[in-house]
Amino acid sequence: MLSGLIVSNIAYGVAAYYLYKLVRIDFECSDALRSVIYFSVFPTAYFLHAPYTESLFLALTIASFYYARNERWALSGVLGMLAALTRITGILLLPALLIEYLHHRNFKKEEIRKDAIWIVVVGLGLLIYLGINYMVFGTPFKFLEVQKEHWGMHLSLPTTGFEKAWGIIDWGDPGYKIRGGFMQLFFGLGGLALIIYSFFRVRLSYCVYALATWLVVTSTSFMISVPRFILTIFPIFIALALLGRRKGVNFTVIFISLLLYSFFLSFFLIRKWAF
Repeated sequence: MLSGLIVSNIAYGVAAYYLYKLVRIDFECSDALRSVIYFSVFPTAYFLHAPYTESLFLALTIASFYYARNERWALSGVLGMLAALTRITGILLLPALLIEYLHHRNFKKEEIRKDAIWIVVVGLGLLIYLGINYMVFGTPFKFLEVQKEHWGMHLSLPTTGFEKAWGIIDWGDPGYKIRGGFMQLFFGLGGLALIIYSFFRVRLSYCVYALATWLVVTSTSFMISVPRFILTIFPIFIALALLGRRKGVNFTVIFISLLLYSFFLSFFLIRKWAF
C-alpha cells in the first residue's frame, strides 16, 4: 500500500509537469497552468493519489507525447511501451504517435526515416502484458474473462452502455441512480463533447488518441467507472483550458469540479463504489 501511494503521488507530479510542458509548446503559460489546475481538481482526480494506475499511466503517456513533439522518437516510443504495459489503452498511443510522426514529416512518404521504427515499440507493452496473462493463467486474454465474469462486461457498441446507464436512472436507490446512471452519462457525453471541440483547437495526434480512448472506454455492454477513465484522456484538459480563458467558464469549471470531487471522494472514503 505504501509503495503504491509513493509511486502514484510521484507520478502525479510528473504527469502535471509534462502536461504543463506539452501545453506550453502550442499555447500561453496561463493556458498550460489552467490545464494542470483542471487536471488536479477533476472530480475523480483523487485516484491520482491513491494506489491506482491512473497517475503512472498519465505520466508515461503525456511524457511520450511531449518527447514526440520534440522528435525524440526513441524516448517517446519506450515511454509509450511502458504506458501500454501499465494500461491496455496505452496501445492507442501507437496510431496517435504515428500521426504525430507523419505531421513532423509533412505527411510525405518520402520523408519517413528509420527512426519511425521506435513508434512500433509501443506495441511491445501490450505483447508483454498478454504474455504475462498467458504465463500465469494459460490464456493471453484472461483479463477479458475476468471483466465478463465479475462485472458482466464485454465489447459492445457505445450505444449499449449508454442505454443501460439511462435505464439505471429509472430504478434503484437515489445514490446508485446518480453514480451508476447519471454520472456515467454526464461524463461519457461531456467527454465526447470536449473531444469534438479539441479537433478544432488541439493537435491532431492528441485528438485521435482522445477519441480512440473514449471509444474503448464506452464500447462496453455495461458502463462503469467512466468518470475515472475519462480522467486519463488528457486532451480534454487542454480543451477546457482554452475554454477557461473566459473568467466565467474558468470559475464554473473549478466550482463544479471541486463540488463533484468532494461528493465522489466522500463515497470513496467510506469504502463505497466511487467510480
